[in-house]
Amino acid sequence: MENKKKFLSILFPVLFYGALWGIFEATLGTLLHLPAFEAGGLFTKSSIIMVPVAFLIMTLCYKKTGSLISVVFAGLISATIKLSTAIVVPFGIYVYFPAIYIVVESLAMFGALAIFRPSNVLSTKTFAAFVTAAVTYQFTYISICSITAVAAPGLTGNINAFESMANWKNLDQLDAYRELVADSARVDLRVALAGDQGAQRVKRYTLPMACGLSYNYGAKQVDDALLEKLANLAEEAQLAEKFAELYNG
Repeated sequence: MENKKKFLSILFPVLFYGALWGIFEATLGTLLHLPAFEAGGLFTKSSIIMVPVAFLIMTLCYKKTGSLISVVFAGLISATIKLSTAIVVPFGIYVYFPAIYIVVESLAMFGALAIFRPSNVLSTKTFAAFVTAAVTYQFTYISICSITAVAAPGLTGNINAFESMANWKNLDQLDAYRELVADSARVDLRVALAGDQGAQRVKRYTLPMACGLSYNYGAKQVDDALLEKLANLAEEAQLAEKFAELYNG
């Protein structure tokens, strides 16, 4: 009877904190991997948000159960919930890999708690456990990424492709295009190509090509201001990213 009570006193907190962690990963964690957030630089910083919360949840689980192994089981539950999001999200790599890292986090925290054995959630020992687990996790994370890049470069390529995913919009939805259309100024080539300024224009508006060839666009109706507007349009339309996606299939 005592063993059953002890088992239940560990089981229910593990289920609760594991589910809490898993829901957090499946919602906010998945949200931070969406292209819109990644474009804002949040994806590369997502661990700053996710890892401390994960460590806090594991510490609460340990404090509630008094069992180190409960941390690992909570991690397994969380990873399972995270894997379930593969049913509804289209980017599997950003489901499978985080699930692996969740287990790594739980193992790192298991080791750190085994060393420091904090008795209170808010304590110096807890902070030391956080730091130790974070360093261990980051080292393991970098190691996994390095091994993956060598052993399975295709996965790295898929990740890079996702991270650079372009946003497809019609031209009339782009500010740079509207600015370009609103520009009524036209280049008078007779004036632009006359005299010394014409010679300088031909010299400046020349691009080197392969096999010693060059392309000169000095006789085109463009100037520096129009070229800047075209460059802004290309940047806003993400032409370089779209060409890379097309080139890489």
